[in-house]
Amino acid sequence: MRTYGTRTILIVTAIVAGLCALLIPAIQAARNAAMEMSCANNLKQVALGLSSYESTYRQLPIAIETASSGKPWRSWRSHVYPTFMEQMPQVYDKSTAWDSTTNTRLINGIPIPMAASKGGGTVMVTLQRVPWCFSCPKCKKSTGVNYVVITGDGTVFPHSKSVKLSDILDGIENTLLVVESVTCTPEWIEPLDLDIRTMEFAINSREGPSISSFHPGGALVCFADLEVFYVTPAITEPELRALITIDGGEGISRKDLVSRRVLIKR
Repeated sequence: MRTYGTRTILIVTAIVAGLCALLIPAIQAARNAAMEMSCANNLKQVALGLSSYESTYRQLPIAIETASSGKPWRSWRSHVYPTFMEQMPQVYDKSTAWDSTTNTRLINGIPIPMAASKGGGTVMVTLQRVPWCFSCPKCKKSTGVNYVVITGDGTVFPHSKSVKLSDILDGIENTLLVVESVTCTPEWIEPLDLDIRTMEFAINSREGPSISSFHPGGALVCFADLEVFYVTPAITEPELRALITIDGGEGISRKDLVSRRVLIKR
């Protein structure tokens, strides 16, 4: 009887172990899909913030505002942070640099007085160092954003000036607005983004700053028409450059890249 009982236990244990071996990959895949969906939603919210800014001011914000001395002064992210956009003038001093004592309260955990939503008065609010809208849930880093723009001549965010969406002659559906990165991760108020002059033109490159993520096999990007796609490492440097520039006339279309599974809709 003991032998029979022992065999039964071993068989049951083997079955349970086999089921676990089958379920764990499925659970991990479902978890990855959920985090990717959350990341895509965050990316789109940031792009919507930029689109709303452009609709209000008839131009996109300058990605990296500089002082007369050339010192980086303010980031576009401080213009479009959705949670406190209306109260930003109360908590962000645009007359001082991004790393001033006043402005670094937004990232160093110091409580900030803000207008109460009801009943008047003020409440003390401590902001997360990385706001939810700028952080990919798959990224384990505790500091730095995961959503950046690409700056430089010929991009949507040229150095020290702004453009309108109507300036994108290659078509808003063919031009990147915001991208995911785990190799360029500034503080959210820090005026730093991917630079077309220094970035790597390969997805998930670890040789330097690049469009990159911890999602399996690629990274998320949002086009200027607010559509989010998964871009795979199959994209070539000329194709990626064509998606970054606004009037290069390269003749490379998103539709073609989608048909070849270089881009995957999210």
